[in-house]
Amino acid sequence: PLFTVYAAEYMLQAGVWSAIGFPVTSASARAQFYHYSNWTYQAGVFLSRSSGNMWTASVRILWLMPFLQVVNLYFFWMNS
Repeated sequence: PLFTVYAAEYMLQAGVWSAIGFPVTSASARAQFYHYSNWTYQAGVFLSRSSGNMWTASVRILWLMPFLQVVNLYFFWMNS
């Protein structure tokens, strides 16, 4: 599951996010979207990695996380 999460994260940040932005004809709007989406994503990563001491995830939840990451990748890929 860890490889799946990292692979999906890399594909999101290196490819998919850089291909979308609003409006798509404006290079500055696309750059701004990429900038803010990256900061938002990194804040989520920080919170998730910092919350390990607050609760322990079950094996079922640990397998759910890679699935949700791939769903996230698919969503942005379909909208790029």
